[in-house]
Amino acid sequence: MKALSPIFAFSLLTLRDLFFDPSLSFLHPAFGYFAGPIYDEWIPIERSVITYRCWTIALSLLLIWTTLLKIGNKEPWRNKFLLGSSLILLLTLVFRETMGWHYGKRALSKALQTTIQGSFLRLHHDVKSLSKEQAWNLIHTLDYRVSKIVKQLELGELSKKPIDVFIYPSGLVKKKITGTRYTSIGNPWQRALHILDTDPQSQIFPHELTHVIAAHFGVPLLGLSFRLGLLEGLATALERYRDDLSVHEWTKAMKLLGVLPDMEELFVPSGFWKQSASRAYLSAGSFCRWLIDLYGIDRFKQVYRGKSFETVYGIGLRELLRRWDIFLEKIPLSSQAIKIAELTLRAQPITERRCPHDVADSLEKGWSCMKTSNLVCASEAFGQARIFSGSSPFTLLKLAQFESRRQNWQKVKALSSEILQHPGSAMYHKAWAQMLTGDDWVIQKQYREARSHYETPTLKELEEFLKLSLLTRRSLIEINKFSILEDLIQKGFSKTWIQSLSESKLNENLLIYLSKLCLDHAELELAQDLLSQLKGKKLVELEGLRWKLVAQVSEAQGKFEEAIQSYKELEKNAKTFGLLLFCRDQIARIQFLLGKKQASALANKSDS
Repeated sequence: MKALSPIFAFSLLTLRDLFFDPSLSFLHPAFGYFAGPIYDEWIPIERSVITYRCWTIALSLLLIWTTLLKIGNKEPWRNKFLLGSSLILLLTLVFRETMGWHYGKRALSKALQTTIQGSFLRLHHDVKSLSKEQAWNLIHTLDYRVSKIVKQLELGELSKKPIDVFIYPSGLVKKKITGTRYTSIGNPWQRALHILDTDPQSQIFPHELTHVIAAHFGVPLLGLSFRLGLLEGLATALERYRDDLSVHEWTKAMKLLGVLPDMEELFVPSGFWKQSASRAYLSAGSFCRWLIDLYGIDRFKQVYRGKSFETVYGIGLRELLRRWDIFLEKIPLSSQAIKIAELTLRAQPITERRCPHDVADSLEKGWSCMKTSNLVCASEAFGQARIFSGSSPFTLLKLAQFESRRQNWQKVKALSSEILQHPGSAMYHKAWAQMLTGDDWVIQKQYREARSHYETPTLKELEEFLKLSLLTRRSLIEINKFSILEDLIQKGFSKTWIQSLSESKLNENLLIYLSKLCLDHAELELAQDLLSQLKGKKLVELEGLRWKLVAQVSEAQGKFEEAIQSYKELEKNAKTFGLLLFCRDQIARIQFLLGKKQASALANKSDS
């Protein structure tokens, strides 16, 4: 037992770190390197991991030597030497942050130096990553989300301790401090969120805030549920929708596509994690939403905390799932919505993908080499990703996109052909391959051939921006703007050629596409000018995207009344219940922001 005391001591230190500090990854002498949540695929072996292993080996050798000396040699100087060496090694732990072995709250405050106080929370961010206006919008959006969640969970009052929301400037900074790059964290026992996204519309915020607020009825001390299906299901249920579909519509699509998980397995960790994240989260969210709507939140809180379904509901989980399945049968869903959802829902879980960490590492290396214009290094890295993945459509597409950036069109054509013929390629991969093949013909100035590749028969079933990219390319050929099309393919966004185009008479597809590019590059005035040319026009395919863009541009400019009106226009033509929920949610959120803005203006007026 005495021999195991170092392991127990380091385990206690690790538990202390996980409970009080932001990091979800750790280094341990006995268990090695734990990289954090499984959804982050890129796990680099950094210098800090190597130095820690060297330190562990040195400490282990000293402990072994100490044991041998106790058995044999009794010379006191050797004992003193070993004791001193051991103390020096242990004192190194004081400098864990300097060594990169562990990052605590001090590292967090260094990275995110600006703090804004809201009604329910504190927003911590880097001043360079969020403007004053964006921070104001986000803090009040978060306050709106908290008040809405509290109401849905029927909590009455929140703890007086504010929720800390940390918005990171980059994925690399977030990975360094928390151990996760793209995985968002809602930590219930620390009352903290660690987020990369800054979009006020993002459903990440209600999801992660629910984890924190639900701590009021979770397992004591930790504030969560040990049933993963309920833990993530509740957070997803309170999102209510993702993209243009409700959680019930997503789950109905799973049912029709034959990819609905074994729901009983979702309530144990191994069963939940072996599913793709989208299928596990959305189906659990649908079930929890149904439970809450039918039986009320009070009963749900009891099973969330640990009571059995049979004790709380009077019937077992299997019977509840059977009744929920009958409910799903009545959810209407169009064939077009199913096609759009298919790519997301057919994604393989990380546990079934071939060498996912090696693929992610190779892709990361490839893009890093691209940034430094080391094309040979990038080509080798992307080639490695292809080998590790077994030439999956995903990596073939990434490789084709890389080759298009380096203008290797012969290689692009070959890869695109391979994607089109691959039995595992989804409609999304094939549409991208068609577009890249068309781009190759444009560079060769064979515009008729290019146009034929941009006219894919599955256009209506593609996600909006990919559909728009194809329509835009076709439109530029139709109005003989070949040089601009070549610039778009080879150089991407350029304010200059967009301004030159805006002076021409453009069709609806081009106006929508160009305004989206301007919005993505924070050219709000130019985006507004382009969208204003659509006034009075009734679009067919892109009507929904048009009103979304008008709303987003208006909100970014602080024109909240115009944003609300745009969402009301979008609501009139909503083709799914999820889109209807999205519109109503955004209208309520922006009305909340408008009230805050008006109250602030009145306060400033009275002060002056």
